[in-house]
Amino acid sequence: MEGQFVEPQNIGFPINDQHDQLSLFITAQSDYAYYTESLVENEVQRRSFLYRFRFPQEAISLGTPIHVVRGRVYDEVSGTPIGARLSLVNLAKDSVLYTFEADAKTGEFMMLYPSKEMTGLYVESKGFLPGIYNLQKIDFSQLVKENITLIPVGPGKSFVFENVFFDFDRYSLRDASKTSLRKLLLFLQENPTVGITITGHTDNVGASAYNQELSMRRAQSVMQYLLDAGISSDRLHAKGAGDAQPIRSNETAEGRAFNRRISILIN
Repeated sequence: MEGQFVEPQNIGFPINDQHDQLSLFITAQSDYAYYTESLVENEVQRRSFLYRFRFPQEAISLGTPIHVVRGRVYDEVSGTPIGARLSLVNLAKDSVLYTFEADAKTGEFMMLYPSKEMTGLYVESKGFLPGIYNLQKIDFSQLVKENITLIPVGPGKSFVFENVFFDFDRYSLRDASKTSLRKLLLFLQENPTVGITITGHTDNVGASAYNQELSMRRAQSVMQYLLDAGISSDRLHAKGAGDAQPIRSNETAEGRAFNRRISILIN
């Protein structure tokens, strides 16, 4: 039964036969499996063979599918590859799944991530604005194909502050926002001369005046978190843009989800 251990079964030739098969390895994407077969003569192992076969996903469930992607990190201005620290985070549990590095010379990295988890990706490099992504909102395979670019820190530069969550028609921060808030706090601590404007945005559902007020309160909630963490008030400014600055069409649910956001501007 799915999700439970059962009595193991011999699945027959050519996977199981009279020879000594061992060390079954299933790829992260569950498309192939590998195993070794040892040839023993007179109780002495003469040689080993490595075999591969297509894994029967339709017959055997391994739970949540895993995606495997390769990509590069670049400086958006110069176009040169850069080293970066990447963190894959389970946002619902506020736990880091794992942290890995993009090569400092080539910018290359490889990443595995689950398809169903509420997952965030954080890309950080000293002297650059953080790259923050929600892997349920974007086609990450397409993003990687186009390469990940980081923006050098400088006045007038901005980024979307993903993975900051509010309940519908509310401005209090949900627990799933903790990881992103800590990343923003760390960025400000590592760049002590930087000041920011935190801008709240909404979709176009509801009256514009109401959306303006709601977006302002959401921006203030983020600012209050930073103030409580010790960031000086003279480095922080909150602003509400309401529904006036959409980045996607409000005609679809997907577009409205992108428009409900917090953005960060370097002053």
